[in-house]
Amino acid sequence: MDANTTVTTGHLRDLLTSEGERPVLYIDDDGGLDVWVEAYVPTCQIAARRSELVDDLGGPDHPDGPPTERDLEELIPGIQATVDEIAAE
Repeated sequence: MDANTTVTTGHLRDLLTSEGERPVLYIDDDGGLDVWVEAYVPTCQIAARRSELVDDLGGPDHPDGPPTERDLEELIPGIQATVDEIAAE
């Protein structure tokens, strides 16, 4: 795992708060992680979509309110596995 591709809660917060339409977390051409609009990112570079992240967190109207750091930390291993897979290709 490269330090540039280590998923953090900051990446997940950026994905959740992105103003772009259908944002995704992806591995950019420099080998780092970034958030951008899905329409402009090759599918093979996408590690996570905001819509999936929202679903994993219980949906947009989750009664517990906004996700906590712990909520986001619990999702990192699965997303990190996807990032590692993409980076290995």
